[in-house]
Amino acid sequence: MRRQHSRWLTRAFATGREYPRIPVRAVSIGGFSRLMARPGGPMLAERWWAMAMARVDDPDTDG
Repeated sequence: MRRQHSRWLTRAFATGREYPRIPVRAVSIGGFSRLMARPGGPMLAERWWAMAMARVDDPDTDG
């Protein structure tokens, strides 16, 4: 996992591609707390993660 993550980070920095920012606090310690408290908030957070992961390339491919 560490090697794969290192490869991904190296390629991400080398390409200059703009990847989504990941929140620095887990939900359990307040990350996304305002969003999660809103009606439909959990669904919005789920959609955010799906869209964020769709923008991340697979380090096992040449893409």
